[in-house]
Amino acid sequence: MTRFLRAPRGWWIGTLAALCIAVPVSAQQSARSRLLPITSPIRRAGVYHVATGTWTRNASLANLTGPDTIYNNTCAVAYYMMLDRAESFQHRSRIPSTSGPTTPSVYYGTQRNDEAPGCHDAYTVNGFEVAYCTSASSPIAWTYEFANSYAECGNSDMAPDYTLVLTGLPGSCPTCGEGCWIVDVDLSGMPGGGIVLSADGDGT
Repeated sequence: MTRFLRAPRGWWIGTLAALCIAVPVSAQQSARSRLLPITSPIRRAGVYHVATGTWTRNASLANLTGPDTIYNNTCAVAYYMMLDRAESFQHRSRIPSTSGPTTPSVYYGTQRNDEAPGCHDAYTVNGFEVAYCTSASSPIAWTYEFANSYAECGNSDMAPDYTLVLTGLPGSCPTCGEGCWIVDVDLSGMPGGGIVLSADGDGT
C-alpha cells in the first residue's frame, strides 16, 4: 500500500531543515522573535522526483501518488523564520497504527478527532509536500530527514532512518526579495516505492 505524507508547510528561509517546524520549549521565545511576515506571492514549483533529481513543472502529487494522506500538519500561511546554514527544525508526531487511540478534538469536540486508529501498522510513503521562503538568488538545497521513532524531542538530535537531499530547488531573483514556494516531492521511484514508516513508531 502506498500513502502520501502531507508534510508540514512550515515556512522557512535558509538552506537546511528537517521534517517539520517545531522547536524545544526553551527556544520558543527566541524563535518567535525571528518570525517574519510573508509578503510575496506563494507559487507552486511542481513535483521534484527524488529518484532522478528531475522536475515535472506545473504538476502536483495528486496525479502521481496516493491514494491517502496519512499525516497533515499544514499551518496558516502568515510567517516564515530565518534559519542559519547549520540549523534545523525537528518535530515529533505520530502516524496512527490500527490499535491507536481515539481522541476527540480539543477544538471541534466530538465532530472531529485529533487522533484515530489508522489503517495499517506500517506505511510506504511515496510523497510529501513542503514549503519555504528564500531570498537566495540561485537554486538552493534542503535536507529532509525521517525517523520511525524520535522519543527525545527537544532533548537530542533525531537519528534519521531516511535522509533525502533535494537540490536545485527554486530560489528568488536578485531584485525580488523573498520567493516563497510549495514543492511536491515524489518518492515513488525510490527502491520499494518510497520510504517505510512504522505506525506509532513501532507498529503497535
